[in-house]
Amino acid sequence: MKNLTNLCLLLIVSILFACEGEQKKEDHAGHDHATEMTTTTDTTVSHEANDNVSADGTQKLLAGYFEIKDALVKTEPETASKKALAFVKVLEANDAGQLFASTRAIASAKDVKEQRKQFEVLSQQMYMLVKNNKTDGATVYKQFCPMAFDNKGAFWLAKEKEINNPYFGDKMLHCGMVQEEL
Repeated sequence: MKNLTNLCLLLIVSILFACEGEQKKEDHAGHDHATEMTTTTDTTVSHEANDNVSADGTQKLLAGYFEIKDALVKTEPETASKKALAFVKVLEANDAGQLFASTRAIASAKDVKEQRKQFEVLSQQMYMLVKNNKTDGATVYKQFCPMAFDNKGAFWLAKEKEINNPYFGDKMLHCGMVQEEL
C-alpha cells in the first residue's frame, strides 16, 4: 500500500511539472527576445546586438561557449573555470567585449551554482550574438529547462539536438526542450 501511495504521489508531481513546462512554453510563444531586457538571478542583461563579429569569429565563440556548457553538464567546476579562462582569449581576439563579465565570473567562481548563474547570463548574450551574426550554416539549438533556478527557467545553446542540461548536470541531465533552431 505504501508503494502505491508513493507511486501516485510521484505521478502527480510529474504531471504538475509537465503542465508547468507546457504553460511556460505557451507563455513564451511569439515572444520577441531581440529587444528585451532580462532580469537574471543577480544581473540585468541588455540584449544588444554585436554586429561586428565575422562568421569565423562566431564559430570560434560558439566553440568556446560549448566547452563551458559541456563542463557544466558534467558538473566539473574546475574544468568550467579553465574553459572560461581560455574563452576570454577567444573573446579578446574576436572583439566580443560584451561577453567578458559573465565569462570572467565563471572563470573565477569555484562553486558550480555560481558558475551556472553566470552561464545563464552568458547564454543570453551568446543567443543575441548568434541571432545577429552568421554561423557558416551550422545549426545551433536554443534549449530551455523550465525547472532551472527554482522554476524560473533558463535557456542555453547547444550544437546537438539532444538535451544535456548544464543547469542540473547529472541530476536531471535530459530535462528541457528545444525552443528554436538558429
